[in-house]
Amino acid sequence: MRGLLLVLPLALLAGCWLPASNLEFTAPPRPGGDPCLLDEDGDGFTACGEDEIEGTTDDDCDDSNAARFPGNPEVCDEGIDNDCDDTTLETVDGDGDGETLCEGDCDDTDPDISTSADDECDDLDTNCDGTDGTVESCDADDSDCDGVTDNDATDCPDGCDPIADDEFGSYLVCDLGIPEAQLDRTDGALLCSEAGYALVPILSEDQQLGIEAILADFTLSFPFWIALNDLGPPPDGGDGVYEWGPDMGLDGYSNWSDGEPSGGQCVVLSPSDDFRWDASDCNTPANVLCIAP
Repeated sequence: MRGLLLVLPLALLAGCWLPASNLEFTAPPRPGGDPCLLDEDGDGFTACGEDEIEGTTDDDCDDSNAARFPGNPEVCDEGIDNDCDDTTLETVDGDGDGETLCEGDCDDTDPDISTSADDECDDLDTNCDGTDGTVESCDADDSDCDGVTDNDATDCPDGCDPIADDEFGSYLVCDLGIPEAQLDRTDGALLCSEAGYALVPILSEDQQLGIEAILADFTLSFPFWIALNDLGPPPDGGDGVYEWGPDMGLDGYSNWSDGEPSGGQCVVLSPSDDFRWDASDCNTPANVLCIAP
C-alpha cells in the first residue's frame, strides 16, 4: 500500500509533462507599443494621429521633426511643410497677386496689397513697407499723406535733410561736412537712389533760384553734385556733350561758371561761386543734391 502511494504522484507528474515542441510561446508586448502610436519627436502628435489610423489628415507627417505636425502655423523656412497639409507659404499665393507671403506680401487675402502696389493715403499699408499713411519715412514718398514728401522723416541718411519746394517737388539736401565725409559722384548718386531720390537736374532759372534759396539755409563751404554729366557715348563719354541723363540733353537753361565747362565729366553746383555750375573730376568728394522723382 505504501509503495502504491509513492508511485501514484510520480505517475501523475509523468502524465502532466509535455515535450517542449508542443508549447505555444507568446512574446511579451514590445516596450513602447505600436511604433505608429509613438510620438518620437515629442510634438504631441504620432504618425497615426488621434484616430490611430495611418494615412489620415491628423497624422504627424514627420515624426522626427518637432516643427512639423497638423495645425502647426506655417512659416517661411525654405519650403518645409509645417502643418502637414502638403502646401507651404513659399508656394501659396492666396490672393493671386503674383506674390506669396514669403516674398513680402503682407496680406495674402487682398490682391491690391503687395510690395509692388502703390501706397495710397487710405490708412492701409498697401505696398507692405511698414507704414500705413500715418508715419513719414525717408523714401521720396508722402507716407503720412500731409501733402509734403518726407517732411517729418527721421530716417534719412546722415547729413541729409528733406526740403519741400512748392513748385518743383522735394529735395534731399546732403550737406556732408568735411571732404572726408563727402562722396564721389558715383557714391553720391547711389546715396540718392537708395533713399528713393535721384541726382537733381536743374531745368530752368526758376528752379535754380529755388535751389539757391533752399541752400541759403545751410552752412555752405563745398559744392554739391547735380545730375549733369559728360559720361555718355562714345566710350565712357568725354566728348564735351553734357546731359542730365539718357535722352535728356542740355538743350535749354544752363548756369555755368566763367570758363566752364572746362573738361571734367561730372558737374557740381558751387555755392562759393554764386551757385554756378563747374565741370569736375567725377572722383572729387562733394556734397549731394537729390530730388524726388
